[in-house]
Amino acid sequence: MLDTKEKGAHLKAALDALRTKWVAGGQQVKTEKIREIEFSHLTFPQEQINASLRKLMSSASESAKDDVPKSAAKFELIVGQSQSLLLLGNSTQVLEKVLIRQSGVTTTPLADQSAFKIAKAKSLLDAQAYLLFLGQPLYAMAAKLASGEDSAPSLGVPTDKVLAATGLAGVQAVSLKLGNTPEGTMFELFAAIPESARQGLLSLFLPQIKESSPVALVPADVTKFRRIRLDGHKTWTGFESLIKSIDLGVFGLLQLAIGTAGKDVDPNFDFKKNLIGNLGDDIITYEKLPKILNAQSLIDPPTTVLIGSPNAIQLLQALRASLSILPAPLGTTPITEREFLGRKIYIVTLSEDVDESGLKLTPQFLHVSAHGGYVVFSRDPGSVEEYLRNADAPGNSLRDTPGLARAAQTIGGFNTGLFGYENQVETTRINFELLRKDPSTFESVMFGFPIPLIDSAPDKGWQALFDFTLLPPFNQVSKYFHFKVNSLAVSPEGISYKVYSPTLPSLRK
Repeated sequence: MLDTKEKGAHLKAALDALRTKWVAGGQQVKTEKIREIEFSHLTFPQEQINASLRKLMSSASESAKDDVPKSAAKFELIVGQSQSLLLLGNSTQVLEKVLIRQSGVTTTPLADQSAFKIAKAKSLLDAQAYLLFLGQPLYAMAAKLASGEDSAPSLGVPTDKVLAATGLAGVQAVSLKLGNTPEGTMFELFAAIPESARQGLLSLFLPQIKESSPVALVPADVTKFRRIRLDGHKTWTGFESLIKSIDLGVFGLLQLAIGTAGKDVDPNFDFKKNLIGNLGDDIITYEKLPKILNAQSLIDPPTTVLIGSPNAIQLLQALRASLSILPAPLGTTPITEREFLGRKIYIVTLSEDVDESGLKLTPQFLHVSAHGGYVVFSRDPGSVEEYLRNADAPGNSLRDTPGLARAAQTIGGFNTGLFGYENQVETTRINFELLRKDPSTFESVMFGFPIPLIDSAPDKGWQALFDFTLLPPFNQVSKYFHFKVNSLAVSPEGISYKVYSPTLPSLRK
């Protein structure tokens, strides 16, 4: 529905012109009346739509295009006008319900449903645009599919039991909101899940309501940061209970695996005591600028992960002993070690140096150490060294970024249990300059990974639509970019995830 207000006459003229053009082009237009309002049925062959999409995406394999099966299906769009309303749909029954309500006949509106009321009160009052998904009918559809004859068990477990274990049955509604003010732009995703209905997987990874601001040891020059206050021991206990409720056989295999984990290193090793017992309630990740600007650096930038622990050294030793529980090569790889500033750094091989065909590859390593109440992980050895160097005497910190505390207050503050940050100046600079240098990296920039079915050759695919070589140097537009923050907050009514991008003071009206 689109209300054209006082432009109803213009809308009628435009629809008449559309019908005339459609017929002149040799297309058939069927008309019918719904409650005395004339509607036009416009039919689009599905193959015509598919061909347009294939032309846009421009498959990398020319021969593959000929193998695409032709579709005889058709897509129908029903178009009409009622007073000032433009109505588009694919169901005459649904369109008729709109006309009934417009005529004044009383039916129960969406606005009176409890799920909508909760979403409106918690998230939508100041929205400029929003989407709303009602959870119960969607879950009912999913449950029907899961219990159908065609639903295949996953790992031998009935699909309906897996679906029930997700906890999605408790979701009343999900809304996505966009709001914009002179101070900044807000995006919010709100899931109306009453506290009493949070079960299964949805309840496992909710953060505790604790301080989640950047700790002093997170350097100021990070491009992305996230901190979540997740109780490791509680999460593991909940995970075990969830597996047990789904399938006792799978639960038994899990217990067997963790019961033998680490015994080859230390016969007295106890997975739950030594590893789970030393988990804290703090997980931090941050990224920094890549040293080399290419598509791979976008996919795999220098990333550091910190896991808090009441005894980080013991947790590090437990993690090392527990590697045998993992599949090859992690479970069988030898672990080397080196010292840096008097502290041990363990090096775990993540990939072999040759593939199955014997082709020489560049092996990947994970560097792990512990200090300052955290176990630190990174595939970049320099990141681990920087952490160990700065843990006792941190320098410039992210937490001192001008405007960060004020932006955080807009999304609930630093004590929601999850807080994130992105330096959009630097992340956009990388994307900008990489596109200017190599337009074929568009998929990696947009999606985070290359799409092999899309042809990146000149004049094909995306490059047929965009010429990124014409972009100016980023310094000419950098003044329009700032940073953004995000948080996740849990309340009795539901779960709210907010993303806020403050407007640069120089650009505020």
